[in-house]
Amino acid sequence: MKLSQSDASFLLGHLDLTPALRRKLTEGSELSSDESDDLRDLVCDRLMTHGFDEDYSPNDEGRQLERLIDVLYTG
Repeated sequence: MKLSQSDASFLLGHLDLTPALRRKLTEGSELSSDESDDLRDLVCDRLMTHGFDEDYSPNDEGRQLERLIDVLYTG
């Protein structure tokens, strides 16, 4: 799977990525199924810590993260 440039930029700016994932996103390279799973796990972690407001409703970042979880799901 390959992410759009805007999705990759969002993830590069918001996640603590491994060097390998950072390189893949920076280069716009194709992600393997395992890499997509690893990235989805990081996105889920970020959602839990930064994705909700005080009423536990998704904030702007949370909505973006939820969308990316769906994009990264490879079944």
